[in-house]
Amino acid sequence: MHFNQLHYPGTRRNLTVSWPLANRLQKVVGGEKALSMLEPVQQLSYVIVLCDDIDGMKNFYRELFPFPIDSESNTDMAFRTGSVILALRQRTRHYDGRGGGSESPGLQLAFCVSPDEVEKCYQQLLDQDIKILDPPTDQPRGHRTVYFSDPEGNLLEIYAEI
Repeated sequence: MHFNQLHYPGTRRNLTVSWPLANRLQKVVGGEKALSMLEPVQQLSYVIVLCDDIDGMKNFYRELFPFPIDSESNTDMAFRTGSVILALRQRTRHYDGRGGGSESPGLQLAFCVSPDEVEKCYQQLLDQDIKILDPPTDQPRGHRTVYFSDPEGNLLEIYAEI
């Protein structure tokens, strides 16, 4: 498959897309503003982590993070994390699939802290016997990161911009 770089009008960003999509977008753009299929969508409001063991996941996230609980039932829990709600939901629907586990994580969540707090968070994770996947590391993209996983193998990251 071939890929093209397209400039996103009104920004300094470029977008890498497959050739067929790039060809279609170039026909639609008309020089001023790229059209999106879902133009009314303007922000991400919540993220749902699908869970096999909802009680274990509720306990893990409740004990790990200080976020206020927005709502809770037997099959879900939602945290207010700022402008985005972080929700845990038990897999109950036929299209929910199966959990990937540590062999195949389903998602990665990243939580921003100040640079001096990365080491503190790392130590707290160690103190709670949470499995660390990658200790504090300065990344080439300008982040200091710590990677670990939740009980169902989803990747979690604490990072700071440095």
